[in-house]
Amino acid sequence: MAVLTPKWTDTASALPDADALVRLALMDGEVWSGFLDGEVWQHAAAMPIASEQVTHWMHLLPPPVKETLHKAQSQRCHMGRR
Repeated sequence: MAVLTPKWTDTASALPDADALVRLALMDGEVWSGFLDGEVWQHAAAMPIASEQVTHWMHLLPPPVKETLHKAQSQRCHMGRR
């Protein structure tokens, strides 16, 4: 199984595809989900973020595969029976 390593990208070197939901790192150390709408960064709730506040971004990890979800659900069920 391939292991994905998330990697922060400096906004000065590259930007995400338009409207792609990504993680955003801000100057104050906060991390939010958001997207780039034209030249305006937006929180996931579509509230604007000052462009100079966003320093880095990274793609979101893909969701777990169905097999992994089923295994996790089975483990929780068995743990509840103890």
